[in-house]
Amino acid sequence: MPSHPTRSAFVRASTLSLGSIAFGSLIVAILELIRMILNYAQANAAADGSCESPLSLTLKPNMY
Repeated sequence: MPSHPTRSAFVRASTLSLGSIAFGSLIVAILELIRMILNYAQANAAADGSCESPLSLTLKPNMY
C-alpha cells in the first residue's frame, strides 16, 4: 500500500486521466443545459396557459 494513497491517486488522475475527466464534465454540463432549457420551456408554457410540448414530456423524465 502506498504511503499516501490519496495524493498518488490525485497525481495519477491529474496526469493520466485529465482528458477523460474533462470529457465527462462536458457531458454533464450539456445534460444540465438541456435540463435548464426544458425547465424554462415548461415555465413559459405554464405562464402562457398552453400545454407542454411532446418533446418536453418525453425528455424530462429521463433527465432525473
